[in-house]
Amino acid sequence: MKRLLLLMAVTCAAFWLPIGVQARLVVNEVLSNEPGPNTGLEWFELYNNSDLQADLNLYQFTAGGSTFAINMVMPAHGFLVVCRKLVGTPVNPGFETYWGNNSTVWGDAPNENYPVIEASFSLANAGGSVVVSLIGTVESSIAWTNSGADGVSWERERPGSDVIKQSISPYGSTPGGTNSWTPLAFDLSLDSVVVEPVAGSARLTFIITSRSLNRYIGG
Repeated sequence: MKRLLLLMAVTCAAFWLPIGVQARLVVNEVLSNEPGPNTGLEWFELYNNSDLQADLNLYQFTAGGSTFAINMVMPAHGFLVVCRKLVGTPVNPGFETYWGNNSTVWGDAPNENYPVIEASFSLANAGGSVVVSLIGTVESSIAWTNSGADGVSWERERPGSDVIKQSISPYGSTPGGTNSWTPLAFDLSLDSVVVEPVAGSARLTFIITSRSLNRYIGG
């Protein structure tokens, strides 16, 4: 009886170990409202928010009404964009047309330095979601309830945050890179300068705002 109990304990440990060391996969950004009158330009971005590789074969992906698998491994802290159409034509543009150098080949330019794959899905402008599940449990998701601005993505404020906002990037989105809302390690801005006369001289007051991830102590 003792041998049987020991065997069961070892078997359970072996079964749960791979799950316990899985990377943290995040739906980081979604473009549901394509730029201009184009169709088929929807995409979403995944981010591996951990120091471990992420085996995507273990996950299930649901975008709009479609559920599918992805057969690849993401490196630690790596990005992956999943799009409806990677390479397009002048009549029917694809992801590479807008977010690459429009050469009909992905990876031949400095700004095409992250992986992009195609999948069969469709996202509604006015509302929808992209969900990543691991063994039946939701690992991460982004949902939207309105179209937002034309050609502007929905971004997670930072990988560990539940706050979703429209991108403030001048390009409308940030595929394959840090989101426009994510604070930098040190990010200070000078908001205003107040000048006040004081006994024949002037006193300057500087109003500085910090959006930094790290605490800043001025000297």
